[in-house]
Amino acid sequence: MVLDRKLASNRPGIRDDLVFFSCRNSATFIETRANWKRPDYQFAPNYLRELTGQDALDASATLDGYKALWPAARTKIEREIRETIERGEAARLAEKGQRKREQREAKGRKSHASKA
Repeated sequence: MVLDRKLASNRPGIRDDLVFFSCRNSATFIETRANWKRPDYQFAPNYLRELTGQDALDASATLDGYKALWPAARTKIEREIRETIERGEAARLAEKGQRKREQREAKGRKSHASKA
């Protein structure tokens, strides 16, 4: 899994949930900061230092392969985050417009009722 500190929500000092990327299935997922701890999560260099022999070589090669794929994955994640924010903003604006229409209609009904 990758936790990229360059992503806004993953920067230190931010209280938002963390966005992770799973290298195994190219999926993104959200994790609370409270759950981001060992043994579930471990810094890759520390993990590699604990391995020996062929296990260390295999894990290091796997990590190098994932590192090569990371730039494209980061671009995908950034796009997904941007699209989610844009959809949220569009929904907020649509809701705001709907409320204004309803207020105008209610005001029109009220004005029409008072004239009758």
